[in-house]
Amino acid sequence: MSTVTAAALQNPFPGLRPFREDEEHLFFGRESKVDVMVDKLASTRFLAVVGTSGSGKSSLVNCGLRPALHRGLMARARASWRVAQFRPGLNPIGSLAGVLAAEGVLFSHYAGGLPLEEIIETLLTQSTKGLVETVRMANLPEGTNVLVVADQFEELFRFRKMAAEGSGDASGTSEAAIAFVNLLLEAHADPACPIYVVITMRSDFLGDCSQFDGLPEAINQGQYLVPRLTREERRASVAGPVAVGGAEISPVLLTRLVNDVGDNPDQLSILQHALNRTWTCWEDQGAEGPLELKHYDLIGSMGHALNKHADEAFAALKIEHADPDVAAQRTRRRQKICETIFKALTDLGTDPRGIRRPTKLSTLCELVGGLGEEEEVKAVLEVFREPSRSFIMPPAPEPLKLTSVIDISHESLMRVWERLRLWAEDEAQSARRYRRLAETAVLEAAGKAGLWYDPDLQLALDWQKEQSPTPTWADLYGGGYKVADAFLEKSRLARDTKLATVIFNRRWNMPWRLAIAVLLAGGALWVSELYRESVAEPIKRVLQIKKQNQTGESKDTADEKKPAANERKVLAAAQKVLTADNKLLAAPIAKLDPAAVAAELQKGEERKDRAKRTALDVFLLLCFFAPALGLFFVLDYAGKRILRRIVFPKILEEVAASADKTVREEKLAKLAVVDAADALRTTNASFWRRVGAYLLDLGLFAATAGIMITPIVNTPFLTDFIDHTSYGVSILYTPFLVGWLYEALMLSSARQATLGMKVMGIFVTDQQSVRLSFGGATAWHFAKLLSYLTLGIGFLMQTWTKRHQTLHDLVAKTVVLSRPDQKKVPWWARILCGFIVFLLTLPVVFVAYIIYSLRNFRM
Repeated sequence: MSTVTAAALQNPFPGLRPFREDEEHLFFGRESKVDVMVDKLASTRFLAVVGTSGSGKSSLVNCGLRPALHRGLMARARASWRVAQFRPGLNPIGSLAGVLAAEGVLFSHYAGGLPLEEIIETLLTQSTKGLVETVRMANLPEGTNVLVVADQFEELFRFRKMAAEGSGDASGTSEAAIAFVNLLLEAHADPACPIYVVITMRSDFLGDCSQFDGLPEAINQGQYLVPRLTREERRASVAGPVAVGGAEISPVLLTRLVNDVGDNPDQLSILQHALNRTWTCWEDQGAEGPLELKHYDLIGSMGHALNKHADEAFAALKIEHADPDVAAQRTRRRQKICETIFKALTDLGTDPRGIRRPTKLSTLCELVGGLGEEEEVKAVLEVFREPSRSFIMPPAPEPLKLTSVIDISHESLMRVWERLRLWAEDEAQSARRYRRLAETAVLEAAGKAGLWYDPDLQLALDWQKEQSPTPTWADLYGGGYKVADAFLEKSRLARDTKLATVIFNRRWNMPWRLAIAVLLAGGALWVSELYRESVAEPIKRVLQIKKQNQTGESKDTADEKKPAANERKVLAAAQKVLTADNKLLAAPIAKLDPAAVAAELQKGEERKDRAKRTALDVFLLLCFFAPALGLFFVLDYAGKRILRRIVFPKILEEVAASADKTVREEKLAKLAVVDAADALRTTNASFWRRVGAYLLDLGLFAATAGIMITPIVNTPFLTDFIDHTSYGVSILYTPFLVGWLYEALMLSSARQATLGMKVMGIFVTDQQSVRLSFGGATAWHFAKLLSYLTLGIGFLMQTWTKRHQTLHDLVAKTVVLSRPDQKKVPWWARILCGFIVFLLTLPVVFVAYIIYSLRNFRM
């Protein structure tokens, strides 16, 4: 075995990319197939090279058919050939015009005023004979043939599928695809024009050719199905390039490679990549001796070499920097750019079989973030298109421009590189979700569909936040981004408004309506009592005095009348009443006792007066409470509207924030944690902080009660009202009512704490770390009565309970926690707590002093 110096060696294996025409000397194993292809092309002038992905279609055309034509292997034609090879890409007619306008293809040294590419594209779009007319316009020398090679012809079918899905831009693209196919069919069918057409296409797209009229017939006549390599041909495809490269390969490795390839032609591109990596590994170890099995095993063999190599390229995106945080941030940025690029270059969303999607560099920059990212995008592409990798086309050292079309070198990278496969599946899922969103948006705008609601809406919003789609990205899948985004925002706003309205109504109905009702009821009672004392009672006393005077004046006259006359009057009245009630009782009227009859008549009059007074009381009650009731509805309506204007935007923001996926996951994590302190990453409030909060709230309550009661006590009119009314003393309970409403509203608010708790850095929540409702805060407030009834023992329970819970905490199922952002208690709060303690102990000390003084006095 010979030893070859590394300087004299050149890696003879291209890797994933196809062989180029200038690499014919490295192309082995397909020599016998070229003659059949040339004969088929000569007879039909249309050759469809069909095979599975990785079977070597492009390499067979580049290193087999084209060199054979230049050597004059086609007897019917001369050896002068002009070759226009291209890929349909995003604009098939534009791609064909671009390659025809290239220097030396049809025209040389063009010096016209208009761009040649625009002229050719105009000719191609005018009629189906545009290609024929363009070749004739070139006025090529006699005997010159034109070979048009449409590589990766399956790219054309993606646009047809987009048209079937009804996307806006797809219809135009579909018409362009039909026009492009007609150009090729008309060109090869014209015997007067020496145009030969060759297409390369994956065999799994053969059925899609029926979408174009005339294409299946042309393919049936000129189809060449790439056959499998025999075992000897596979050996030649490995050993031949090694010998050309000036090295040797061990028989064991050669047999292993042939066996690993097997009969699957899809493995040929992976084999070329594995050989490229094995050669590089052999060079790195000194290039001594033959290529051996150990070199092949080191690169991961055919099963893992490509995935490992691609991961190494991805890891090479790491950026070195003095600051580790800056380095990590910039590295993540480049890796994200890499992910965006490869997602754009692979397409599983349009076709589940997976096809490449050539994309201009300018479009990739727009997808990443704008043309300002050109240098970053180029830096990422350079890593993947190094000669040792060649994962990205065009290969180095061809310079990259904004107009350059970027593509992955082979579909096998989509299937073998695990990271790219996951990216492609994620992109396909995003594409499906976007298409459904765009279609629904168009239907909703036409009045044929409604807005989205959960769960579809929330899934779409989560997808929008995670993927951050842009108009440029949406154009890859049919466009319509503005309509889809407006529809999604409209659906979100409708859902959030509906939910915010429910939350607002719930918050308004319980505390605010109750407060209005209590205040109005108290006001109505106070007004009614004030009216009774100041108006009704004086009038009643005046009427009583007047009645007494009238009774005194008529007494003397009544005494002068005879008793017989009185008796006759009473009996006549009884006769009248009894006759009306029962005629049978009218006969024995003379036998009735006048005194008994008078008593019965008096009772009847009293019943009538009592009924009149009851009706009057009901009427007066309605008169007093009707304005209050009407005022309640007025205040309820007006207050609700005013409060809605103030707090509804904030509630809407809270609803939108709570719908975020991150917030939802945090809530689920909190619910999964049993301890609220662990869920909120804080600790239970200490005993002294809770005591300080009690003292501050007690001081606030006492100050508020003093402010409210002092004016009442010092006002003679109000004092007299309280002393002479049955329920006027209820005004003194107003501070307790206000205290309940204050504490319930504060604990159920976003603060989750009273002012005293806020100062001491603690807050109240339930045992699942969820904010208390108004009802829960009310239950906690009144549960404190139990702690008071136990003479303070209920408060002291927090010193030995696990979560520092008092008796009312256990009853209401709440916990008091420390605020993570407030570690220390303000100094002024400590001084204020000490002052309140001093005021509380002062009466006790004073009473003790009095008792002590009395004892000394007795002694």
